[in-house]
Amino acid sequence: MTTVLEPVIREAGRGDVSAIQSLRQRAADTLVQLHGEGHWGWVPDRSGLLREMKRRTFYVIVADEVVVGSFKLSPQAPGFFDLA
Repeated sequence: MTTVLEPVIREAGRGDVSAIQSLRQRAADTLVQLHGEGHWGWVPDRSGLLREMKRRTFYVIVADEVVVGSFKLSPQAPGFFDLA
């Protein structure tokens, strides 16, 4: 019988940067394989990700001590949303 671990969501820290970058790169590579070259194939480098983490709150989804997902929250809506 296989044990299924519940994923845990926690705020990401500097120690998660490599895992987030690796996860994003694997996703980008898969999208390029499926759909060809495009903006989805671009992943920021480590310094770009660290800069982004200063402006937004990043979270990681961890299962069995492995980062399996990430997302970020921003304190403001993107400029293209009309909030009026």
